[in-house]
Amino acid sequence: MNGSHLATRLRKLLPNIGVLYVSGYPGAGIFGESAFGPGSVFLAKPFTRRMLAQKLRDMLDAPMPPNA
Repeated sequence: MNGSHLATRLRKLLPNIGVLYVSGYPGAGIFGESAFGPGSVFLAKPFTRRMLAQKLRDMLDAPMPPNA
């Protein structure tokens, strides 16, 4: 199961869950603007601990997406 499938299954149980996608691809643009869904963010490899911490902080501080 890939990350996208896992996120879809988890959102059925927890509609407001945030998802952090991590990939070696250079950016989220290759997947399309809405590929990740609400409450999701993308972090490209390589990244530092500080970059990871900032993405997680941004996710925790963001408003909860509406229920699906």
